Amino acid sequence: MENKNFYSKVLLFGEYGIISNSNALSIPFKEFYGFLKKSTILNQEQKDSNDKLIELYHYISDNNIINAVIDSQSLKNDLELGLHFESSIPVASGVGSSGALVASIFHRYLRTFINDLSLED
Repeated sequence: MENKNFYSKVLLFGEYGIISNSNALSIPFKEFYGFLKKSTILNQEQKDSNDKLIELYHYISDNNIINAVIDSQSLKNDLELGLHFESSIPVASGVGSSGALVASIFHRYLRTFINDLSLED
């Protein structure tokens, strides 16, 4: 499994506009990043991450719409092999730890038929 980095973000403007379904501008903040990693032996922080990802797996597998897009069986298999999210992004700081995690899940587990589609006009 490649360790592709997913960076945190800095919201330049529009923080409160997003709440009102308006536009915002953000840029990657490469000082902080996270990536998915598998390890056979996990320290407590990695075990906690794996446990949270197992909760996410259950949410995905129970949701027909998300499960149609995400390969939950591959995710489950990797979780059993010690998948966790290694991150230097400060949690609850507003710089995008959850966004980086979601992006890494989409990057790794997006079903091929969706992944092959161009998202550009």
